[in-house]
Amino acid sequence: HVDPTANATEAAMVKFSSGHVLGLYRMDVPTYRKKHKKLHEIPFNSKNKWQVSVHELPKDLLLENEQKIEDFEIGEKLALVQMKGAPERILDLCDRFVFEDEVHDLTEETRKQILDGVMSLGSRGERVLALAESILDPKRYDVNELEPLMESKYDDEVDESASSEDCVIVRYNNERQKVALSGTDPDSNEPLAFDDLYVSHLLAGIEKEIGVPVAAQRLGFSDRGGEVDAANSLKELGIQRGSLVHLLKGPYKFAGTKKEEVNWPMMRTSDEQGLVFVGLYAMIDPARPGVPEAVNRCQSAGIKVVMVTGDHPVTAKAIAQKCGIIGPHSQTKEQVAALKYDGDLSRVKDDEYDAIVVPGHILQEKLDTEVDDPQGVADFWNNALNKNNVVFARTSPQQKLLIVSAVQERGGIVAVTGDGVNDSPALKKADIGVAMGITGTEVAKEAADMILLDDNFASIVNGVEEGRIIFDNLKKSIAYTLSSNIPEIAPFLLFQTAAIPLPLSTVMILLVDLGTDLAPAISMAYE
Repeated sequence: HVDPTANATEAAMVKFSSGHVLGLYRMDVPTYRKKHKKLHEIPFNSKNKWQVSVHELPKDLLLENEQKIEDFEIGEKLALVQMKGAPERILDLCDRFVFEDEVHDLTEETRKQILDGVMSLGSRGERVLALAESILDPKRYDVNELEPLMESKYDDEVDESASSEDCVIVRYNNERQKVALSGTDPDSNEPLAFDDLYVSHLLAGIEKEIGVPVAAQRLGFSDRGGEVDAANSLKELGIQRGSLVHLLKGPYKFAGTKKEEVNWPMMRTSDEQGLVFVGLYAMIDPARPGVPEAVNRCQSAGIKVVMVTGDHPVTAKAIAQKCGIIGPHSQTKEQVAALKYDGDLSRVKDDEYDAIVVPGHILQEKLDTEVDDPQGVADFWNNALNKNNVVFARTSPQQKLLIVSAVQERGGIVAVTGDGVNDSPALKKADIGVAMGITGTEVAKEAADMILLDDNFASIVNGVEEGRIIFDNLKKSIAYTLSSNIPEIAPFLLFQTAAIPLPLSTVMILLVDLGTDLAPAISMAYE
């Protein structure tokens, strides 16, 4: 069972996978998840455009091609990194790929073939995700160790023979070993004095001398058993030259909230191992019934619909064409260049195309030049927003806010739809913020002026239609009231100011009002 309020992409993946998990492993998704305990996760965000998690992989659930890994008999469980996200981002982190149960090196030619497949799927309006994984070295990333039992108090022992050196004595497996410590100031790049060193320097020294990875180390010192934080300074903890530090080994602790910080390989440098590209996952995210008609009604009513999405530009363009945001006879700059100028974009004039798809990285490149060329950025906005058919793809929440501001600066009255926390700045900035009632977060609902109870774009159009009817009736009511009351009050004003005799008595005017005003007033009240 899938939560109807869950993210649609995640729900689609669970529904698709449940049958395969049941068929291959003879278990349902909740049971499968329990057997693959999650050890760490970096959730999806609009900046990374990927999500990664580390799981325990039981030895008895290895696939045939995974059983070829060396030293997997080292324990009952291995560490498995799994990742999904935008194909171009995932491929940047991969150096191998799986084909017919064999792992091969990922060459530039293969990378191009994969991206061509992404473009082909995206041009059909399908949302495409890339999947990648990596089974980590079980010797270094050992998750089979039990969490050691730390003592509440350790002896405050100092080895006097090492008290003149920048080192500590580490006790590990009942053996004592001298560990030299050093570090440099990140600002000045000068060597740090012993008292200015941190626990992080101690952890690095232990890994270098003894070989226990930093994330598997559990340190005990004095009365701080298991509570030694890498951010603490040695002076703060009372660790001096020659102090005895107790080392125990525990399961590898995965950590980090950014690619640069994580403590497992992610191909951040040329000599660091990457992930294994597993495949592409394409799904159709069709527009709700009635949306194309609603977009058409908006356009016929003089309301311009601009699409702002995180999807790939090719996918965004295909969906926009299906919804009518890009008209059937509209052409983008690329299409005009292909038809008239053999693909030469520089020869296409601004008035030759009436549709534009702006990728987020192009938008950002342009915005980064605002300090040096403010007029160029203004011209870019004018050109993009003046087109009849406008789509912004692979955009970030910050860019969505800038798009709203740019439209308002050009005199537009802007209504923005959104459902996430990141959408709240744009919802607040817009003249009318519209949050989703079902999938919307509380933060988005608080920032919005209006909440869509059914999450349907067509409901916005119905609301605009009703609002215009009310406004139109209000104008008619005022016009009728003025046209009927002015002729009645004018004779009395002339009687008082110019002494012109009254053409109608008070009783006759009352009879006219009762006879002529009553029926129109009732009909207007009904409307």
